[in-house]
Amino acid sequence: MEEQEVNMEGLAGIMGGGILYMAAGLAFLVIHIISIVKAFQKGSTLWGVLGLLVFPCSTIFLFINKNKGLAIGHIICIILFFVGIALVFGGAITAGGGLEAIMEEAAGAQ
Repeated sequence: MEEQEVNMEGLAGIMGGGILYMAAGLAFLVIHIISIVKAFQKGSTLWGVLGLLVFPCSTIFLFINKNKGLAIGHIICIILFFVGIALVFGGAITAGGGLEAIMEEAAGAQ
């Protein structure tokens, strides 16, 4: 197996995407915990338990109870999380020499 040159732009995409999705995931977790605490403080045990089991329920609870800032933050964190993951995968493909190189290597392995 021959050694392949690594594309530095791909590594930058992996690092940037990794930082983005970790930060968005952490922010999502914090907002999610805040929404669950708010649900239990408001006396809505059903929404609190549903928020623990199914994360969209906590976003719905925030919208229903006029916490639109937190609800929109929740949605933005989800979007940024998936954008970060896409950057990581795109960076990995670029660092590997692009799709053509990956396909050639896969065909050569068979």
